[in-house]
Amino acid sequence: MYYEQYSRKLAREFGERLVSDITLNDIAALQRKRLGEGLSARTVNCEVATLRQILKHCSCWMPLAGRVRFLRERADSGRALSLEEEDKLLDAISRSPSPVLYPFFVLSLDAGLRPSESRALRRSDLTLRWKNGAIAQGEIVVSRSKTESGEGRVVPLTNRVCSALTVWLSRFPDAGLDNYVFPFHRVGFAGNSRKPLIWDVDPNRPMGQWSYKGAFETVRRRSGVACRFYDARHTFVTRLAENPAVSVETIRQLAGHVNDRMLARYAHIRVQARREAIATLERRTEFVHPFEDCAGRVQNWAQFSPVGRVLPNHQSEKALNLRDFSLVGAAGFEPATTRTPSVCATRLRHAPTRHEEQTRNCEARLDATLI
Repeated sequence: MYYEQYSRKLAREFGERLVSDITLNDIAALQRKRLGEGLSARTVNCEVATLRQILKHCSCWMPLAGRVRFLRERADSGRALSLEEEDKLLDAISRSPSPVLYPFFVLSLDAGLRPSESRALRRSDLTLRWKNGAIAQGEIVVSRSKTESGEGRVVPLTNRVCSALTVWLSRFPDAGLDNYVFPFHRVGFAGNSRKPLIWDVDPNRPMGQWSYKGAFETVRRRSGVACRFYDARHTFVTRLAENPAVSVETIRQLAGHVNDRMLARYAHIRVQARREAIATLERRTEFVHPFEDCAGRVQNWAQFSPVGRVLPNHQSEKALNLRDFSLVGAAGFEPATTRTPSVCATRLRHAPTRHEEQTRNCEARLDATLI
């Protein structure tokens, strides 16, 4: 889909020239022109990459290979909108003269669709259940996506999306299943009240990028929220990632991500979920550290009396009888020798206790008496 989009732009730019006549200066001039139009470095690089693919196909890329410099793209992945920023944007969008902006934005915010995916939607991609003239439930099948894993994914619709689509789809009652959900149209103002009206509708042609970009830029300035349109999708993925009950696989199925790197890029502010995950490792019962009162020495820990230590329930039932034996300290560790290569260097050997020594002395005196 992106190849078709950028190839049409390149055809308008170099349509009257031979492919073999495109030089390095022409590509640099194209980059400056696109930046002057307000496009991002990522968009410009995608167009240049499409041109590179065309030149490679025509065997005209070798003289330019290694000389074309792509623009440096943003290292950050955007940000998620706060609830306050979301309310400000939606309030400004509701007062926008563009009727398509609200359903188009909410679809990215609540369903995670990319703008290109929303523009490519057809009526046949919607499964809607109507009730009393309104959409009660529904889901969307993404037919065209930027990634292979994104195509064919099914996204259920929230109540807010159902309400927005109910108003938008009612503007085109005669639309067929093959028509676009967001068709090409123009917005004009009629009467002294300057009421916005939709005209020049072509249901067989998707709406262009500038049908929503210009209106969103105006709304963004009025609301005072510094964001991009794509941050709506980022907000969708981030809120899913912040919910510990939502698995990574579910996020992939809803958002259409490809690999773990992209998922980590969108979920970089999943702080609360990480804290809750670490909190599950905390012990629910108090336990005194064995080195807490023993200066951290192994030998003192081995000879430390169990009195005063609080053991977990499963350990208290099987508590060791430290009166009968004890573990030796550092002097009791036996290093491995050449005769016993498989013996671990940290093997413990038994050290006789005071009770065992007394027993041995008694037995020795008894043997001496008998003799």
